[in-house]
Amino acid sequence: MPPSQSTPLLRRPSSTPYTPSNPAPLPWPLLLPILLLRTADAATYMLIFPFITSYITSLHPPPTLIGFYAGLAEGALMAVEAVCAVGWGWAGDRWGRKRCLVWGVAVTGTFGGVAGFGKSVGWVIFWRAMYGFTPTGVLTKTVVAEIAHPTNRARIFSIYSPAFSVGIIIGSLLGGELAGPARRVGRDWAWLEAYPYALPGIVNGVLTMVVCVVAWCMLEETKKDHGKDDEDETPVNKYKAIWRVPHFVHAVAIFCFDIYAVFQLGTFAFEGLFTIYTYTPIPLGGLGLPIRTIGLISSLSSLLYILVSPVLSPWLEARYGLGKSMLLTTGTMPLEALIIPIAQYAATLSGRGGWGRAPTWVMLVVQVGMKNFHCMAWPQSDHLIYSVLDGYPRLVGSASAVVLIAGAEPWVPSFPAPLMTGFIPDGLHKAELGQGKDVGYGATEIREQP
Repeated sequence: MPPSQSTPLLRRPSSTPYTPSNPAPLPWPLLLPILLLRTADAATYMLIFPFITSYITSLHPPPTLIGFYAGLAEGALMAVEAVCAVGWGWAGDRWGRKRCLVWGVAVTGTFGGVAGFGKSVGWVIFWRAMYGFTPTGVLTKTVVAEIAHPTNRARIFSIYSPAFSVGIIIGSLLGGELAGPARRVGRDWAWLEAYPYALPGIVNGVLTMVVCVVAWCMLEETKKDHGKDDEDETPVNKYKAIWRVPHFVHAVAIFCFDIYAVFQLGTFAFEGLFTIYTYTPIPLGGLGLPIRTIGLISSLSSLLYILVSPVLSPWLEARYGLGKSMLLTTGTMPLEALIIPIAQYAATLSGRGGWGRAPTWVMLVVQVGMKNFHCMAWPQSDHLIYSVLDGYPRLVGSASAVVLIAGAEPWVPSFPAPLMTGFIPDGLHKAELGQGKDVGYGATEIREQP
């Protein structure tokens, strides 16, 4: 029977000797459309950042509220995405991953484009929030988990994560280069003057539609058919069953701390602070770098992560194990922060002769490298979560929704992340698939390998 919206996609013979030393091959025909959808989603998310301040300023709000409105637009997006996560998990189980994912990205990509036609702050906030309906945060990870094998999961997630960085680069380029085009192309197109921030969204929307068409043609349904019992199982029972999965609560707690530490404090806060302290003049405690140089460093940093993460992250896990690898990646963040005053001191040496700017550049290279190293905790956290779910294919979609909601919590402190990873039980991600006994609510208890 060919795969469809309700039949299994992947059937591996039980005799296939996949081992850590002989991992399963990467399913590129299935992985590529997921990478394209994730890249398109990240581009739409990042599109507005290069011009959000000037966009809101052009709408003439009170000057003291410009930053508040910009933050409100992003906060509304995150809130809507968290609220919709449960719905997307249920929809993916009900109608299939492919249909919900491709159509969801197509519709929400349009929402991202409409945001640029605003004549009021309310319009910008509303349509930015509407983009939070995107299903990618839930369903792309669900599909990746379903096409992965325990022996190639680390590599697949290390490839999946940098796709977001690719989208960030594309979105930044589109937003920065296409906003306010009337000053470059002349006044022949009146609508460009009326809506100076609409063109980035239009171009990105067209690219998103192309990606959706390609994904629809390439992506095959990964939702497995569990028969009438799966149809009769209510969403409430599925969410109850998730919390009964051994180690799931522990893994989600680690994921929450890593999400906040790595991408809220360790990444987003770093990017904001990096711009300030590299641009600030040396006498005032900064590095005194020109804006063009700062932008180049940021772009090269993203490129470094895209190139290195798919190789280094799986190697770390293969050599040291998942727990020790997460200790290494999350443990670099305090050292990374300490480099800031050292780099500032090195910058002061440039005015005293001798080595000139060389010490500053050495510190920057080390700091950017460590920043990209700690970002590898993201795919490692994904690997941990879905390793726990190996014996529960019916719960993967709902679990993805729980993970997205948990990762959106803004109040989680960051410091316990390296500490908690030290208590990952041995063999947590060595579960055999689909073996064991029923533990209630339709779940199956996994049996770990000796």
